[in-house]
Amino acid sequence: MKFRSEPFAVCAVIVREAGDVHQVLLLRRNGSLAGKGCQIAGAIEAGETAWQAALREVEVETGLRRSCSNGALFRATEGA
Repeated sequence: MKFRSEPFAVCAVIVREAGDVHQVLLLRRNGSLAGKGCQIAGAIEAGETAWQAALREVEVETGLRRSCSNGALFRATEGA
């Protein structure tokens, strides 16, 4: 069996501090995983680094956009 030597998929975890607890964002899936909670994941596209792919997948799947203001890496966008 031949394996790829380069990564081909990414997974991202979004954690939010809410008082004394931490909340993890899970996505509700459709299709064969209907109603199940899953992490944010996707393929690495040609010419993309794993980090770039993870940021893109977070935006595509959640509507969160990268932001460096106020120490936050992501922020919710209108309609998300």
